[in-house]
Amino acid sequence: WNSTLKADDDGEGIGPVSTRAWNATALLYAEDTNGTLDMLCTATAFERDVKDPAVYRFVTAAHCLAKDDTNHERVELENEYLYLNLDKPSGDRNFRKVKVLAVGYRHRGDDFAVLELRLPGIEIGIMPLADHDPELGERLVNVAGPAGYGKQLFLGHVSAPKFDRPTKIDDVNWTNGVLVQMDTAGGSSGSAMVSVPQNGIVAIHVGSLPTSSAPTRVSLPISRFKKFWSDSKAGKYKWFKPKDVDD
Repeated sequence: WNSTLKADDDGEGIGPVSTRAWNATALLYAEDTNGTLDMLCTATAFERDVKDPAVYRFVTAAHCLAKDDTNHERVELENEYLYLNLDKPSGDRNFRKVKVLAVGYRHRGDDFAVLELRLPGIEIGIMPLADHDPELGERLVNVAGPAGYGKQLFLGHVSAPKFDRPTKIDDVNWTNGVLVQMDTAGGSSGSAMVSVPQNGIVAIHVGSLPTSSAPTRVSLPISRFKKFWSDSKAGKYKWFKPKDVDD
């Protein structure tokens, strides 16, 4: 299909959806022992706090910031000094410390994390969660920061809405994930796969098939994230307990 940014017959069109996804996307960094900030992954704002609209919540991938402690069946953060960079063309490239609200246990296939950031006086917009998982051939846009070169826009489509082959890569259970035909590079993990017709996030990118000659990316469906986030908010997700983090 033609990748030119223009209005389409379904949804708002590629251009408006891409702009909305761009504005909602941030880059995730961690501070090492030397005080250096290293880029980890990409994150996307998907909701604002009802009581305090300055508070945004971002979704990313669990493997970007944590590991599974299989002996105790729990998630352990690898670095508590995490920052988001909005990477805005206006020059706002400040590093803002985030609060970790929820992190998934990857052995369950929950390669998700939710971060919270307060942005007083700054409007970035959000990319909402889609109503349902993507379908075969659904057109997608993706904004990510691969290889540390800043935010970039990628276009693609769903090549398999349900990858039913038993597949585990680096402790991440990818079974029943979504396969997407789209270019990729390191640093894109955690970014949102946004449906053009649904104008919302339909999956979260977690990796690429290592044996595929085509640019096949693996994402986890939004229905799985919704279940994870719902359980986390209700205090029912036993594999991770958040800590209080100062702003």
